[in-house]
Amino acid sequence: MGNKIFDTILTRKIENFVSTFVDDSKSLFYNETQKLIHPGEFGRYRENSIKELLKMLTQYKVSDGFIITSKEGVSKQCDIIIYDNEDLPILDDNFINFFTIESVVAIGEVKSKLDHTNFSKALRTLAENKKLSDDIDGVVKKQHNPKCTEYDLPVSFLVFKEASFELNNINFEKIYEGIDRKYWHNFILSIEQGYFAYSFGFKNLQEPERTEFINKNVNINSGATFEYSYLTFGLNKYASTPYFEGINKLNKFDHIQMFLAGISQAISNKTLFKSHILHYSNLEQAQILNSKK
Repeated sequence: MGNKIFDTILTRKIENFVSTFVDDSKSLFYNETQKLIHPGEFGRYRENSIKELLKMLTQYKVSDGFIITSKEGVSKQCDIIIYDNEDLPILDDNFINFFTIESVVAIGEVKSKLDHTNFSKALRTLAENKKLSDDIDGVVKKQHNPKCTEYDLPVSFLVFKEASFELNNINFEKIYEGIDRKYWHNFILSIEQGYFAYSFGFKNLQEPERTEFINKNVNINSGATFEYSYLTFGLNKYASTPYFEGINKLNKFDHIQMFLAGISQAISNKTLFKSHILHYSNLEQAQILNSKK
């Protein structure tokens, strides 16, 4: 049924976000000849607008910067980093933020208008940053489901104003060529066109999961929307299918609400890890050497 007060506040927040991202940023950072001025500030202005919206939907902190791992891994710069503020404090160096991979809950890229080449580049950048989760070396603090490894990786998303190409016929297999499916994005939002999530048809289930679903009176010919590029059911893992949902003419913000709801759900499922400062410093090796003396 929902709550009218919450829905009203969320709608107002989304209205402010769209106005800031699309209208204000253009009037503030383009001159009379429609030439972009101060591109760096233009990008930060848009990034801050989505940060403010995300803060409403998560208990975690929202920032930007770089991800580091205890195995010398360093990410490319992340426009959005949602992190567990109860883990190690942010490491900063001359106003640049660094976050341990164990503390990272979600990462995002924020863009303006994208052609297919830059769209693909943004997704591959997200995937490369997501790969740093292979270096996670911490104790589990919270785990939604130990069998579902999809919950262990940071949630990843791309937000942009619009694309210069058709979004309903994208070959993601080609875009992610050479990249394991588990590193694919979770969500994509085009503010002026729609959003991407994943779907899975239960008819694709194998045994014993297929029989288990039937015994639970689940329509095996139905399906559901999911937040992940692959899913764990019982003993098996299944690939889900990216799908595009355009703007609902009856509710122009419906796609943004669905995007935010998906992000919120995925974040709540995310496995949390505890960073260990000894793994990131030379202290651990020094202690081992000293203990042998």
